[in-house]
Amino acid sequence: MEVRNGKTVGFWTDIWLPIGRLIEVIGERGTQKLGIVRNAEIADVLVNDQWRFRNSRDSSIEQVLAQVKVKPLVLAPNVDDGVKWKRGDVDYGSEFSAYSTWNMVLSTGSRMRTWGVIHGCTFCGEPEESRDHLLLVPYCDRRHHLTGMRFWLAFSTQHMIGLFLFS
Repeated sequence: MEVRNGKTVGFWTDIWLPIGRLIEVIGERGTQKLGIVRNAEIADVLVNDQWRFRNSRDSSIEQVLAQVKVKPLVLAPNVDDGVKWKRGDVDYGSEFSAYSTWNMVLSTGSRMRTWGVIHGCTFCGEPEESRDHLLLVPYCDRRHHLTGMRFWLAFSTQHMIGLFLFS
């Protein structure tokens, strides 16, 4: 997130620091120890260019707060906060890219091999799974599994509606 006025960026829940979401780094205990509610925005915690949180004797929390305090942040009241979309390991952009997202999310066998993990195609057993294999190769038996998934989704949806209506 790009913090400008701080009114829509969550202090705990958004990624506005390189270390990630503070709620995941510090944990739920941080809300209590620092006296900052979980749904607080940056503008609630940074007032007149001063951070408003309790001192903590917890050394792990203090280490994180040191990173918060050194981040140069001056709120601009009339400028909306911005969203940054991850496009690679360290690359962010203001426009969403489905291509970049799929490249990061899709852990194919060829990508997992670079991590030292050997994994073949779950659907057909081919030892060389790749993005092209999953999406383009006609002999990969995905149809059977996709049909099964559609049946399962339809069945579970009907089951949940039945539980809701007749309970």
